[in-house]
Amino acid sequence: MEPYYINKLKSLNFLIEDDEFIEENEIYNFNVIKDNEKSKFFKNSIGMEFILIPSGKFLMGAIPNDKDANDDEKSQNKEIISEPFYMGKYPVTQEEWERIIKYNPSEFVGNGKRAPVENVSWHDANEFIRKLNKKEGFKIDGVGYRLPTEVEWEYAARAGTKTIYSFGDDRTKLKEYAWYIENSDSSTKTVGKKRPNPWGLYDMHGNVSELCNDYYSVNYMNIRGGSWISESYSCRSSARDKITLERQMKFIGFRLVFIP
Repeated sequence: MEPYYINKLKSLNFLIEDDEFIEENEIYNFNVIKDNEKSKFFKNSIGMEFILIPSGKFLMGAIPNDKDANDDEKSQNKEIISEPFYMGKYPVTQEEWERIIKYNPSEFVGNGKRAPVENVSWHDANEFIRKLNKKEGFKIDGVGYRLPTEVEWEYAARAGTKTIYSFGDDRTKLKEYAWYIENSDSSTKTVGKKRPNPWGLYDMHGNVSELCNDYYSVNYMNIRGGSWISESYSCRSSARDKITLERQMKFIGFRLVFIP
């Protein structure tokens, strides 16, 4: 399976060129699509839970007062999500992985079946997705499960906020929302044990960093979100990192989006 490129994603999100799209310092609202045919959440055939993410617009990248921002975050882009989509409530767990792939590659097997699967590459994650789509009968291109794009990931992580973290700018509160270097005891933890973001997504700021479906640069894919080994500045909503398609790391997992 090949990575999604930007020109394949224009149906979901794209860069708006209009300079008046978001005025400076504007407090902007996110329009929740009220579609009676779309449930706000669902559970699939192997018990994975998904939450409906509304369409809307946001500024992607580090906010101006973020002193920890790296150069690749500092240029804010005006982005729009034109259609709602579903995102996994949690990172994919070891239990869910085993139900599809039949073996567990994780370093932290002893942390329980509800700990996130890790030590998987981009190719490994897409093999899981291929088999899950086949199991549930999704054969149409663009419908079914896949990794989130980087734009979708940050949009969902921010959940309508424009602060350093989804809970504000105070990093001392991070321990309430994430497993990271200061509270993880150097390993992953059971998903969903910390507080969720405003849209009900858990572990977005820390547990495992998460693979995305688009390129960071040539030969490198985007990864987003903090992990059990991350410092607090790497758990920010805008923090970015990269990894090759083949590499497996014990702090990297993934979560899925679902396009109905």
